[in-house]
This record gives sequence, structure tokens and C-alpha cells, in this order.
Amino acid sequence: MVDAYPALGPAHTPEPQAIAMYSGQTVAGSVTHVRDGDTIEMGRIAIRLSHLDCAERGTEQGQRATEKMRALVHRSQLTCDLSGRKSYDRHIGQCHLADGRDLAR
Repeated sequence: MVDAYPALGPAHTPEPQAIAMYSGQTVAGSVTHVRDGDTIEMGRIAIRLSHLDCAERGTEQGQRATEKMRALVHRSQLTCDLSGRKSYDRHIGQCHLADGRDLAR
């Protein structure tokens, strides 16, 4: 497992070349940004949740999904298994909350 903020605390954001090394691995840490209902960021690592497809931003359903995701990850530590695949600038992954719940469920 790779800590999303290796020994440098939450203010550290990995350089772009370091992000590539996370593909196909597990990252852990807190969410620094919720892009929308199915995409989060841990530092500069953007993660598109596999097995989840939410309405787009700018729609009422998309706004509700984004708010729900923010509530789920607020002050939570996550563990994300990255598949090694990417969608645009986002790594595809399956993330779990500290209590074991699948974030996409």
C-alpha cells in the first residue's frame, strides 16, 4: 500500500511523475477535493470510482450526488485500489471508507 501523503503530511501533493507510480497499486489518505459524485482527489491523484456513474455537474441530480459524496468522505480516511486504467486524467479505482464500506455503493 502507498500512502497518498508519504510521511510529509496532508499539505504534500505528489509531483506528476510520482502519480504514475500509483497505477495498479493501493493508495490511502484523506480526500482533498470532491470533483463530482463519482470523482475524488487525494492530493493530486484524481480517482474515478469504478462501478459508479453519477449525473453530470450542473444538473440537479449531479449536485445531489456531489453533496452526498462530500458528506461520505468528510474527515474520513480512504483506501483506494487503483486498477491501472485511466479515464482522461483520472485513475480508475475502488475506494473503501475506514469502516470497510465501498464508497461506490
